[in-house]
This record gives sequence, structure tokens and C-alpha cells, in this order.
Amino acid sequence: MIRTKRNLIFFILNILILFNFIQADKVLKEIKEKDINQKKVQQNSNKNKLKYIKLSKDLKTIMEDQKYEGEPLIVKFNNTDIKSVIDHFSEVLGYKIKSDPELKGRISFSSDNVPWNIVLSKFLFENKLDMVFSEGQAIIQKKSSSLFKSYYINILLILLIFALIFYFSKIIKQNKIKKSVKKPANLNPIFLDDYSKKIFFLFEVEKIFRDENLSIQTLSNKMSIQPYILSKIINKKMKTSFPSLLNRYRIAEAKKMLENSEFNNSNILDIAYQVGFKTKTAFNRTFKKETGLTPSQFKQKGK
Repeated sequence: MIRTKRNLIFFILNILILFNFIQADKVLKEIKEKDINQKKVQQNSNKNKLKYIKLSKDLKTIMEDQKYEGEPLIVKFNNTDIKSVIDHFSEVLGYKIKSDPELKGRISFSSDNVPWNIVLSKFLFENKLDMVFSEGQAIIQKKSSSLFKSYYINILLILLIFALIFYFSKIIKQNKIKKSVKKPANLNPIFLDDYSKKIFFLFEVEKIFRDENLSIQTLSNKMSIQPYILSKIINKKMKTSFPSLLNRYRIAEAKKMLENSEFNNSNILDIAYQVGFKTKTAFNRTFKKETGLTPSQFKQKGK
């Protein structure tokens, strides 16, 4: 069964790793394709240089140099179609600037008497646009985020793989721990006596019942046996259940404390906590069930 689970885990991991490699290969191809396109654009721009009417520099070079020495330009658009804004820039600056067919929407944009290349840069930045150069003209388009999306998808896939490895390794570890827990071969008298003596020692001498978090699971771990085996031992040798055994010892200890003058200054809640109960309500209910009296009545009766 465990081997089948392991095979399934490794199969899932292999599928995820393969998928991740495919995604990574796709991203590399996109990067390579983009690089080729950029080289083509560079070659085309060298053949078809666009000249500004008053400046001899290429528009691409001007924008990349970021030397904002262009002539001042004043623009003001209010809820204007973005393609109309781009057409205005093309007409005023004297460059062939086209808008991408998929570019849609209306914008408001203004700039006062600053170099034209600053105005254009501001326009691109505020509207999340890119300017690319192809076949002797500039094209304004939306910023591409596909590469970034692919990158983040790959990061998430890698994190998912590590999370799955961690999760399944934890499950395998837990299975190994369960396997390593000792089990008595049979519930024969020797085993029964052995383990019942251990239970007696833990309750009578170590007073393990005072631990408010004690459960059949924690006790079985301490004794290195399975919980269902421990439950059978308690049922067979002590003729009771684990919860009843636990409550019996706790109430017996509480009765001793209530009868002892050394604990006269201790209130009922303090005693409840000391014998292992988490709440006063649970203590009162169990105490009355075992003795027929509430803790206060029992204490009063003993005076």
C-alpha cells in the first residue's frame, strides 16, 4: 500500500516537473523570439531612419538617450480617444507614429511647456504603453506582461513542487513512525500483566493523570503501543474505559486534597487544575457523578 502511494507521489512530481520544464522552454522560446524581433527592428530602423523636422537625431535614439533637449511642447487632452492623441503626436512631431490596432480607450493627459521627448515619455509611462520600432515607423502599444506572467507561473509551480515534496515526505515519515511503534504479538496474560503494571505505575506513582492534556494517544505513545491495544488492556484488566480510569484517579486525588487541612486555603478551581481538569464546570460535573456531591458539599461535609 505504502509502495503504491510512493509510486503515485513520484508520478505526480514527475508530471509537475515535466510541466514546469515545458513552461520554462516556452519562456525561453518567447525570449529568443523577442530578441530576434528586436534585432529585426534594429536592422529595419537602420534602413529606414525617421528624422525629426528640427532635430537630426533618430526618434528611437532620442528616447533611449533620455537627453531631454527637445523643443517645448504644450498638450492638453480631456477624455480623448487614445488613438487620436497618438495621431496628434505624430503630426506635431513629424514622425510616423502609429497606434496598435488593439489599443482602445479614452484618456485625459496634459503637459505644460516642457521638452517634447519628456511629454512623450510621460504619456507612455502614465498610460502603461511601450514604443516599438518596426519597418520605418514607431508603434505605440500596451506593455507586454506575458513574459512576466510566465515567469511567475514557473515560480509558483516550483514552490508547489517543493510543498508537495515536503507534504508527502512528512506522510512517509509518519508512516515510518507508526511502523516503528511496538505492538504486542497477542493479548496474552504476560503482555496484559506487563502493560497493566506500567499503567498502574504511571497513575499511582508518577500521577500522570495530573496532565490536563493526557489522552489515550499520548499515553500509548509514552508506553510505545498502539492506542487500540492500550484501550483493550484497560478494558480487560481494569474493567473500565480510559476516560473513566482517568476521571477516577483525578477525583480520588481531589477528594484527598479537599480532606487535607493543608489545602484549606486552596479554592475549588485551584484543586481542579492541580488534578488535571481544564475547567471548573467539568470538574464539578465529574465530581458529582463519582461521589454524588459537589466539591463544595464534599468539603463542607468533611469539616
